[in-house]
Amino acid sequence: MALKFAVIGCGGMGRCHSEGFKSLGNDVITMAACCDIVPEKAEAFKERFGYEKAYTDYKQMLKEVRPDLVAVTTWNAAHAPCTIDSLEAGANVFCEKPMAMNAAEAQAMKDTAERCGKVLQIGFVRRFGNDAAAAKKFIDQGILGDPVYARAFYLRRRGCPGTWFGDKTFSGGGPLIDIGVHVLDLARYLMGNPKPVSVFGTVNDRIHLNCAIAGSTSPWKTDDPGVSVYNVEDFVAGEIRFDNGACLHVETSYNMNLQAEANNVEIYGTKAGLMLNPLEIYTEMGEKLLNIPVIENNNFTGDAYVAEDRHFVDCVLNGTVSMASADDGLQAMKIIDALYESGRTGRSVQL
Repeated sequence: MALKFAVIGCGGMGRCHSEGFKSLGNDVITMAACCDIVPEKAEAFKERFGYEKAYTDYKQMLKEVRPDLVAVTTWNAAHAPCTIDSLEAGANVFCEKPMAMNAAEAQAMKDTAERCGKVLQIGFVRRFGNDAAAAKKFIDQGILGDPVYARAFYLRRRGCPGTWFGDKTFSGGGPLIDIGVHVLDLARYLMGNPKPVSVFGTVNDRIHLNCAIAGSTSPWKTDDPGVSVYNVEDFVAGEIRFDNGACLHVETSYNMNLQAEANNVEIYGTKAGLMLNPLEIYTEMGEKLLNIPVIENNNFTGDAYVAEDRHFVDCVLNGTVSMASADDGLQAMKIIDALYESGRTGRSVQL
């Protein structure tokens, strides 16, 4: 019998995952219900994706529909309550990144999933890209040796999404918790998921008042009608040390005065190095230094969203271990909390 699927949050990521789960076919997925606090959005979703019912109250939806699978694609502040309530209602949950507003919420989500015996997968879509799969294969084959250092950066020139993304009440933070978490998690994944032990970071919030938001040439103004407040950071840089002695340097910004957007992960090992975009290996052979490009399809594409949705269903039906587990989400939140705290105090944070 097909699994009953429901989505909470009918925005951009709700669309991605509605398309992803719907693509799995009627024999696997029943598009049971969608929910959004804006009635018009919920109704439009119902019609667009063929959901059987539309709701504005997710608790009512959980009670009446009893879904087997729930995708939580709300703003960040609702991730923990929606996830915990869905798990306790008997659903397996796919929660978009970031897992929560902080590590304490993430821990509560993980504990609830374990207590309820349900799958909780976090939306680390970069783990499911063709680039990540190729890089992981090289690393698992020992071509790089042991990863000892990595760089992960996601820097935009004028790339604040606006709306609730700039309001800490709903987002929990700025570029670090929104886009930086993608590359931070991807680097840790490629390094073998080591546990973070200490973090030192710097946090800057002095740029945005002189910068335009995405798609606009005018500066952000907090008193503009319909524009949320902007009280998140502009830039974060930090160093994360892991329990195996490896180190990760991360940088992220919405509004950096740089030449162009920069988004990449680099892994350096005891035998060779690797850059993800474009995928290239740095090594030596015959007493010569070599840069080896990988010419097969190794880009990150929208197919990754379908891949992670398919993987989630596989975990639920077949007991497959999740590639993006609740613990992975928790470790990312611990790092994010520590970077914010180190930026506030100017001191290293021990985990």
